[in-house]
Amino acid sequence: MVGCFPSPAFSTETVTIQTYNRNPVELSVTVYDAAGREMIDLAPKQMMSGGLQTFTIPPSTLSSGVYHVRLITYTASDVSDIVDDARFLIIH
Repeated sequence: MVGCFPSPAFSTETVTIQTYNRNPVELSVTVYDAAGREMIDLAPKQMMSGGLQTFTIPPSTLSSGVYHVRLITYTASDVSDIVDDARFLIIH
């Protein structure tokens, strides 16, 4: 599961994205704009330890708008296993 906060976020606030996995997992976390364009690759496909993982987006990195976060975890055969989505809003 992936969560984003605060939402809405103002231009002076850092957006925090968190996910929790019980075990080590290979995953990727990517932010897209409302048109579906990739904006930030927060975690390119990589192995992450189990537990809480936190990613941040510094203030003023993104323009005002709605953003979509996609978390993908991968199986040993390199196929996406779980896809989870969240959204957040930035106001300038």
